[in-house]
Amino acid sequence: MTSLKLILFILAYIVINVKGICDRQSGPVGSIECSFNPDFDKKQWNTCLTNNYIQRQSQGREKCADQTDIYCTYACMPEVYYVRDGNVVDTCACNDSLVPPTSSLPTECLSPDGSNCDWYKNCLERKYSCQGSSTEHLFMYTTIFCNLYIKHKNVFTDRALRWINDGRKCLQVALVPFIRPFVNGTCQEIHDAAFDAFKSCNIKPYPEEGSISAYAWLQNALDTFYECQNDPQANDFGHVYQEFKLTIDLIQTSWNNQINLNKNQFDQIAVDIAHRIAKFLMAPSERWGWYAYGIPLSIQRSISTYKQMTIALLVADLPGIINDTLIPPVNITNIEFKELIQKLKNALVKGDLQIQNDNGIFYVSQMGHCIDMKCHATIDDIMAPPYGSKITVPKSNEEWANFEQQVSSEFNTDWEDNNSDNNELLRTQSYEDRKRIHTAEQHRLNGDTAFKLNNYQQSIDLYTKSITLDKNPITYMKRAIAFFKLDNFDSSIQDCSQVLSINSKDIQGYFI
Repeated sequence: MTSLKLILFILAYIVINVKGICDRQSGPVGSIECSFNPDFDKKQWNTCLTNNYIQRQSQGREKCADQTDIYCTYACMPEVYYVRDGNVVDTCACNDSLVPPTSSLPTECLSPDGSNCDWYKNCLERKYSCQGSSTEHLFMYTTIFCNLYIKHKNVFTDRALRWINDGRKCLQVALVPFIRPFVNGTCQEIHDAAFDAFKSCNIKPYPEEGSISAYAWLQNALDTFYECQNDPQANDFGHVYQEFKLTIDLIQTSWNNQINLNKNQFDQIAVDIAHRIAKFLMAPSERWGWYAYGIPLSIQRSISTYKQMTIALLVADLPGIINDTLIPPVNITNIEFKELIQKLKNALVKGDLQIQNDNGIFYVSQMGHCIDMKCHATIDDIMAPPYGSKITVPKSNEEWANFEQQVSSEFNTDWEDNNSDNNELLRTQSYEDRKRIHTAEQHRLNGDTAFKLNNYQQSIDLYTKSITLDKNPITYMKRAIAFFKLDNFDSSIQDCSQVLSINSKDIQGYFI
């Protein structure tokens, strides 16, 4: 029985490779026919490809029967689904009545060896227009890093060079099945396939230059990276590329329910938000890369009563990436990039990141620094004031006087309404308490004078002396504004929190 099966397999193979449309020496590459393989239950599409591509794409598990052959056919199931026997899925299935599909892509796209860095743009992106989705940045960065290898390959040892070269080829070849004319993938599927291939291609590229144990250190490093243990602040390329998680309050939307939107629609909204933030910060696209994609959403209402969505925002210094080397930098500070990121944080803390487009009104209420590739966790989270509560910081002595009068009036009114025992307490104060409060008031007034003269640090010192003697919420508010003037947002927020802890109903505590 075994011999009969073997004979049938050989006969089938002869039909495919000798009588079929794929000549062993001349191809042509990319030609397709409908053929039967006894290891599967029905006929499937077979593509004429190079022996080099087949071996690399299958990680050495498949190859032409004769190693002298330049071309042979490669079945759809093993190429697209990595399945070597069993049932043929609809994508791959065919019959003799069907006309073999043809590709409109150039021949060099169909059976690459993985070394052409323009393949992503000229081939994959030509078939799939993923602009406005999470895959948009994938095409760009795969090309950039592919070219970085070429530009700086002289810095590696021979063995490292072979390993890195095989790894980048592996990443490209893993995406080639998407361009087959019988495969109609999505941008999200390409994105997921690239992420899935990243780890395996770097740990165990084909052909291997050593056993997997030789790269145990790399596997551990990648495992650590995927388990969110790396801080991007200390990452080798944090000076040219950083990722953030933004929490967006959905103030008004053009859709009724979030779950009615698919992943690509959310990604398009995320990208539009990123581009509008870049425009607000006056960060030109030819200088800075701004990309975004949606993170699985929560339909729970936030403490601000608005429903929320979350997106990953990726910001990159494009010239910095292109001109950088693959050697881990030492103590590199990218001043322009650092200033842009700080500008982004400042805009959020001030409540300036409000986006309005055809999809609705969106308000960036929180941002955290991602500590892993897929942004499962963040650090250094910062908050924006609640939507609609932003107050203009006084810019002149007249504005300051008006603001002070408004804050004092509101605090005094609210204090009287909510603290009926307070007046009685004041009447029974000791001489020492009255003296302490009077001294605190003098420090606060002196702090006001320093503030009006733009001596913000001096005003902070005086307000601090006042607070030491009397924890008056008005003084906390004024010190918060002084901290704000010096871009010390953490301290400013802490003082605002103190105001709210004393009187949680007072909206002035959200002024930052």
